[in-house]
Amino acid sequence: MNGDFSNNKTGWDFSVKAPAQVTGSVVTGEYIVTITNGSTESCHVQLLQSGLFIENGKTYLISLDAYAEKPRKISLSVQLNSDPWTNYYTFRNINLNTTWKTFRTTFTMHNPTDSKARFLFDLGLSDIDVHFDNIRVALAEAPQAPFKRGVNFADWLENFRHISQMNFNRYTKKNFKEAKSLGCDHIRVPIDLFYMTGPAPDYLLNPLLFLILDQAIDWAEELELHLILGACRTQRFLFL
Repeated sequence: MNGDFSNNKTGWDFSVKAPAQVTGSVVTGEYIVTITNGSTESCHVQLLQSGLFIENGKTYLISLDAYAEKPRKISLSVQLNSDPWTNYYTFRNINLNTTWKTFRTTFTMHNPTDSKARFLFDLGLSDIDVHFDNIRVALAEAPQAPFKRGVNFADWLENFRHISQMNFNRYTKKNFKEAKSLGCDHIRVPIDLFYMTGPAPDYLLNPLLFLILDQAIDWAEELELHLILGACRTQRFLFL
């Protein structure tokens, strides 16, 4: 993509509509957009690159460093590179100041795969020059769970016919501490919501459930443990 401009201006072009006037130059590794006339529409000055492969169903991370000679706004878009110029994504109101700032945004491609999509910045409506560096469009990495090793606290808030049969003291702070000492970073607590709810039509949750969960959450926070609450069953559904 040449987003660091190490190969000068290769891959980057302007789309300019009269009366807009603009030039671009690479100086010390940054792209400087010099705008003599920003015209009357933001799309009258566009810095763009075409030929991007954007795949249906994939999520992409867009990142860039930018600043302006004076505070101003710009926007960026990913589009079809031919009529009807279908817009896949727009990041509006990017607020630039007079010092470098990193901007990041993500989008998921819901349109058919496009092997020749274009990526562009709308820079019109202003004569204020803009500086760019480190522009990147890449597949977003799948988020990683913040936990790796855990234990299941079964038969605590589940496996009873009436809440009065629940073993309230099956797990205590001592058990949470034991899990922590064994190297666990999370605890899963299955909850049988079927017998935790009242009758129709409101199906209100029993306040006792919240008292128990509040205590469990306090213990988990104190011990720096993640707590996963699993809804095992509701009045109409069974989760396996």
